[in-house]
Amino acid sequence: MATQIAKTTQSLTSAAEMRDTTKMLMQPNANWEEYLTPAPLSIAIMGELVFISCCNDFSINKNAPQKGFKYIEYPDSFRACLMQICNSGWHAFNMAHKNMDQIRIHTGTVPEYMKAAVKILFNGSDEVIETLLPIQLENIRTIADETGVSQIEGGSCHKVE
Repeated sequence: MATQIAKTTQSLTSAAEMRDTTKMLMQPNANWEEYLTPAPLSIAIMGELVFISCCNDFSINKNAPQKGFKYIEYPDSFRACLMQICNSGWHAFNMAHKNMDQIRIHTGTVPEYMKAAVKILFNGSDEVIETLLPIQLENIRTIADETGVSQIEGGSCHKVE
């Protein structure tokens, strides 16, 4: 069975074709720099505003909305509002950093599970494949579930709620 799978797979695709197919499928997700570039710029602008605000403080409460500010806690001080926003931004970036690091750690083990699955498929008997392959695939699915991404459709990831 393993020999038959290998022959069929090799007849269907070459390594270059697989790379091209993978590249094509992942292309919509390849522009991360466009999403990440505004973050350092935003942080730099916030730093400049904090620096400028250290000289003169003023109230932003003069032209407040009728129902008041929804998220601003200290509208009588621009400096306090700015620091509140900076702190919220720091917490958001810190949380994103921690989450991305966890995803990196979890997904770092996927290649080993894939190698084991391929080795099982190519070298194992039918009984070994039936016994061990589901374990390797379950390990990969667990990682996908733990990182919040369990399904890829049409080149985009969908988080499972």
